[in-house]
Amino acid sequence: MRIIELLDYICLKFSTLAYRISLISECMKLTKKKRVLPNNYKIEIIKNPNRFDDFINFLCFINNNKNLNLIDIGTNVGNFSRDFLLFYPKCKEILCFEPLEFLNDIINEKINKKKNLKMSIINKALSNKKKKQVFYYDKNNTELSSLNQYINSYNISFHNNFNPKEKKIIKLDLLDNFTRKFSRNSDFIVKIDSQGHELEIIQGGLKTISRASILLLECSFAPQYKKKDHTFSECATLLRKVNLHPIVFQPRHAGNILSMHAIERNVIFVKKNLLKKVYYENY
Repeated sequence: MRIIELLDYICLKFSTLAYRISLISECMKLTKKKRVLPNNYKIEIIKNPNRFDDFINFLCFINNNKNLNLIDIGTNVGNFSRDFLLFYPKCKEILCFEPLEFLNDIINEKINKKKNLKMSIINKALSNKKKKQVFYYDKNNTELSSLNQYINSYNISFHNNFNPKEKKIIKLDLLDNFTRKFSRNSDFIVKIDSQGHELEIIQGGLKTISRASILLLECSFAPQYKKKDHTFSECATLLRKVNLHPIVFQPRHAGNILSMHAIERNVIFVKKNLLKKVYYENY
């Protein structure tokens, strides 16, 4: 058994090294295509490649010499919005959805507000209908807060640092009720990280999402939550109706611990006219 564990460890180390090298190589291709990368991006990729991989993929489809705005659903402490501004400094508007109000100060501290940046924090959870529902969270690990409860095998094996002692009743609303005037004259992306509630959010925000050029969606490929099916297939079917197509499947993270397969993944969907940009010559 120790030999198998050693081999797994060696394979993991080689794969993570290869992943870092591939991201840096991709960045070098992007700079040749006149994309502007953040200072010290190579060091950051070596330290934590997962931090920048989404944004590097965005740059393949939308140049950062133009304004690209953001709807950040599941903002948590604001790390994603903060890093988004490193890659798209011309962003003019960010709309953050985060149910836990006590995180507002942290979000405001993390996001460097420029004079021409409009940022709003809406302390609501999103769904496909207005209602009230129990929200589970751990003040010491808010990243894993959810409207859903994890199945035991997932919770114990992977999220053993997540102890949702806290819960409260929160109001749910529809994304489309907050975005009628958002980014009417500019491209924008939508990021959804809702710990299992992504299908309902898409159903309640399809008008908004249909206007986006890119959607970054954390979704599941296997059972993850109690009384919830995996979401990728249904999400992809619904998003195809608004001309958004899956093109980038980020490397498995949870799967490294629980399985050789991905239990959940970040998937990037883009409009059909952007699909041709997967070829280097079209960057």
